[in-house]
Amino acid sequence: MEQHSELDTKIVLWEAALSKNLPAGELEDYFTRYISQNKKVSKEDIYRVVKQRNHACGLNFIPTSEAYKMFGQSLTLTDMVFDKQEDEEALLRSSLNGEKHFGVIKGSSTDDINHEQRDYLQKKGIDTSSIYQIDSINN
Repeated sequence: MEQHSELDTKIVLWEAALSKNLPAGELEDYFTRYISQNKKVSKEDIYRVVKQRNHACGLNFIPTSEAYKMFGQSLTLTDMVFDKQEDEEALLRSSLNGEKHFGVIKGSSTDDINHEQRDYLQKKGIDTSSIYQIDSINN
């Protein structure tokens, strides 16, 4: 949990630096290192919220990540998209078995996002290493 507290502090500092146009190079380096090692949120964690509980899922992104650059601080994921039925079945099995896998998730959102963002979410997807926290949102 200590690493999470440090991350929260760095995010607050990042937002303050951006709002005052201050240099944030050291923070950028921190976030880059954090993203490269981030195993906080798995694909199964998100699957349980969106598919098994049928809730929307708030995704909170790490500053400087690809997802942060594309969507900003957060995005509400309302459904997951799979290239093949077998991919969803495999994720269901791993979720039920308590496994954790990390990588790209694709989906859809009811947030007010533009066509480019919607296309990115559905076709390219978001790497779980960009996510530092998820929130279950009742539909």
